[in-house]
Amino acid sequence: MKKAKAVVVRKETAPTPNQANDFISQAIAQKVPVETLEKLLAMRTQLKAESAKEKFDNAMAKFQTKCPEIKKTKAGSVTKAGVVAFYYAPLESIVAQVKGLLGKYGLSYSIKTEFKKEKVISTCIVKHIEGHNEESSMEVPIGASNPLTTQPQLVAGASTFSKRYAFCNAFGIMTGESDNEDNLRTDDPKITESIEKLGKCTTPEKFNSVWKSLPKEAKASKEVLKEASNIKGFIADAIKAKKSKK
Repeated sequence: MKKAKAVVVRKETAPTPNQANDFISQAIAQKVPVETLEKLLAMRTQLKAESAKEKFDNAMAKFQTKCPEIKKTKAGSVTKAGVVAFYYAPLESIVAQVKGLLGKYGLSYSIKTEFKKEKVISTCIVKHIEGHNEESSMEVPIGASNPLTTQPQLVAGASTFSKRYAFCNAFGIMTGESDNEDNLRTDDPKITESIEKLGKCTTPEKFNSVWKSLPKEAKASKEVLKEASNIKGFIADAIKAKKSKK
């Protein structure tokens, strides 16, 4: 009895964009119908898009593997008590640290910003040298005005914030804390949150409301008490200045 021959099943693979070009050249030479040629052209377009997307994903994966953790080294707002409210990494600092990797893997970007009545929307368009691109948007509300800032400053601040986060989100960039612990504020969240809340007060009513809501530990803190005194003085000065203009 003869043994049955094994059946070998060959896996069909999709043609490459270059192979699609060959098909189109052959079709033109053979003068195939226009409908057939249109299908071949559509197939080539799809194959190019799929190939570009694959190369984009590979480039992004390599970039994210090599991308360092960006440190938050620039101080944000500083209270009158001399305490830094937060640290952050400016967009120009982030770009400076990753632009070499972006070029290495054929990646580039552009940012477009849209200003609306009460918000700013920044969109980072990430592009790959092979043609594929993807977008990441960040919407940021424009804060309420206060005696310390003008409306243009608020808009500029929201724009800067939205651009930075749109860029980081688009490339999957992570930021870490500053290595200099001497420059960092206290780690007690009750204290830091209380100082931040007080720093946003611009009227006596708002100040009193926030003060009543603070935990006992915060009210007993020297840092919080000093900041509260400074904020109360600032509010009083702002009210006097406003009255004198009338």
